Amino acid sequence: MQKILVVTDKYPPSMVGGAELSLHVLLKSMDSDWDIRVAVLEGQTANKTERFDEMEVVGLPSFGNWPPSQHDTLHARGIGPSFITRRFAQKEMQLRFLLDGKNRGFKKRLERLRNLRVVSRDPAMTYLPSMDDDLVANRPTTNALKKLVREYDPDLVHADNYRSILAVANSDLGGIPFTAMVRDHRFFCAQRNQSTNIDGQPCSICEFGCVRSADERSGQVAKKLMSEIRAYRIKSLSKASEIVTTSSYLRKQLEITMPDTSVHAIGNPTDAPARIDQIRTNINRSDPPEILIVGMLNENKGQERVIEWAKELKQQLDDFRIVLAGRGQLSKKITRLAEEHGIRDHLILTGFLDRNAIYRAYSRASVVVAPNRWPEPFGRVPLEAGLSERPVVAYDLGGICESIVDGVTGHLVQPADEVLLLKRVVGIIKNPKRGAEMGEAARRFILEKYDSSTISERLGEVWARVIAESGH
Repeated sequence: MQKILVVTDKYPPSMVGGAELSLHVLLKSMDSDWDIRVAVLEGQTANKTERFDEMEVVGLPSFGNWPPSQHDTLHARGIGPSFITRRFAQKEMQLRFLLDGKNRGFKKRLERLRNLRVVSRDPAMTYLPSMDDDLVANRPTTNALKKLVREYDPDLVHADNYRSILAVANSDLGGIPFTAMVRDHRFFCAQRNQSTNIDGQPCSICEFGCVRSADERSGQVAKKLMSEIRAYRIKSLSKASEIVTTSSYLRKQLEITMPDTSVHAIGNPTDAPARIDQIRTNINRSDPPEILIVGMLNENKGQERVIEWAKELKQQLDDFRIVLAGRGQLSKKITRLAEEHGIRDHLILTGFLDRNAIYRAYSRASVVVAPNRWPEPFGRVPLEAGLSERPVVAYDLGGICESIVDGVTGHLVQPADEVLLLKRVVGIIKNPKRGAEMGEAARRFILEKYDSSTISERLGEVWARVIAESGH
């Protein structure tokens, strides 16, 4: 039996989003020949070993803020910081960073702090780039990982997602090979929210257009910092023996950024169909029809447009409900606007839903909409909707379009074409027989392409190949 140490940014039950759910389903589906242990960069559980759904999970110290400070280091180790470190955190972090001899040269550290000062004083700069090289060099994460590798002695380390890839690539693994799973845009987009779009227009090659509103000096500094950190991320990723992604879209983006690197797209796994069928038992489509949108309420996901959609749908449908399943920063704004425009009765905001409740929401819906403004790296919505036999209408953008067959399992619409998006939604609601046929086709397609045994077999082949070639 070969031992695999999986290092991941997040893992259930903490931060239960698409990435960590997909990873857990994938690991649970791996062949029993693999002895798998999970290490998660989660400060609250640092240095503790727990079990989740029969999977052994050990906590590693998480990365803190930039510049790294004693306050963050103590928090990562589970030690309560003192009043003094809390009171003077900003000044302390800058002074500590400047005097930290482990972190490159003094001149370079001073330059970083000066650049931080320039960027932070520009009101047009709403964020600061995360200087990951400094955070990795701060050592709590990499030291703990090195110790864990020494104790567990795995045949291979699998780094899942961006922070884990940086930690693994810059730790001393003692010659143990590692694979890297890329799940988001951060290796080709240095913007903190990795939106990869400017005013709703996707950008595939980064030319730092997202900092154009800054003044000339701070804009130049921000571009310099973003360029440095993107180069560091790419250099770290290139150390992996094999790179895999969750979608062909991500693979193509990485091939643009790293043209001499081989990348494999293996997909994400579905949940267990039998379990979903049990949840769906005796749950029928709602009357009035429900239009379901699943995901965090933020600008990338596109839910801010539901007010205008509801006003238009009132002209085309006798009755309907738009159900927003998720929580996020736009919740209060959407509720307020719905009341102001008199469409609150057509809108349901559920807040956070657990997995069972999510699948019940799919089962009540007539149609699922994925109105993402950003190129979704993968997107689990078509997988979940397909298992629930519901068609999806989505913008043809990013990785999400790979799990929808246009006109067969749902509809793909050109980005920002809201007229056609709503036309497709109305068409499905007014023709429930056609909607049911598309839902049945979606289930067949999803199970054929993304069944958990298929995806786990693909990853297992990568692991076996790397171990064999390493001779470890």
